[in-house]
Amino acid sequence: MKKMSEYKKRPDYLKVFSNRASGGLPEMESSKAVAKIIKNLFRKNKINNLLDIGCGCGHYLRSIKKEIKYKFSYTGLDSQKDFINEAKNIWKKNLNAKFYAGSIYNLSKFKKMKYDLVMCNNVILHLDDAKKAINQLCKLKKKYLVIRTLLGPDTMIIKKVYNKSNWAYSNIPVHRQLGKNNVPIEYMNSNIFQSEYIKKIILSAKKPKKIEFLRDNQFKASNITKSQRKEGLRDATYILDGKQVFSNIILDYYFIIVEY
Repeated sequence: MKKMSEYKKRPDYLKVFSNRASGGLPEMESSKAVAKIIKNLFRKNKINNLLDIGCGCGHYLRSIKKEIKYKFSYTGLDSQKDFINEAKNIWKKNLNAKFYAGSIYNLSKFKKMKYDLVMCNNVILHLDDAKKAINQLCKLKKKYLVIRTLLGPDTMIIKKVYNKSNWAYSNIPVHRQLGKNNVPIEYMNSNIFQSEYIKKIILSAKKPKKIEFLRDNQFKASNITKSQRKEGLRDATYILDGKQVFSNIILDYYFIIVEY
């Protein structure tokens, strides 16, 4: 069994994320939503620094800078080196933005710093070990932690199985996509978690002052449809009856806002 990185093996994804960060494509609806949340959290006191885990090419930074007009320090971490190299090039004139390649499972390089905000958007659902990742996020020194991920009434471990018929970069024949006991050869997670499960992980890692679960329903459906058509990604999110959908999964995203 081998987990695939949809970004690492697809140059078209790198191009889309790069254009989202540089302004060549419209902002993601989720980027705009998290930027507004950050603005509200720091309405009374200025945000001095933030750490973005799963930063891509810096598309969240683009949206945050539109909402927050004053200077602040931004640090981005992503597991894909190509994304980080692209981010460094896009944001090279911004001396307050730094980018690093690394894993969410090892955040030791950031443990000495104290951040106003640590955020992790659209990452947890794709991981094999969500608990370990959330523990790492909780142990960092910060005022706020913001996580965007899929939540539902039940925890569901969902794997999209890759093969030659649905993934141009896969070498797996269709008839060999599953191994013994239906274990996929190549896959990507799109896991859904019970909110109570996530809450227990956060509470056991480091007790916060407050945990809030906020459904992300601020998206504009027409913008998602336009992006789907313009970007041309096979696996793009689309709209069905007013809901965000991936393949045949309804995407019920929440922001988990934790105050320490």
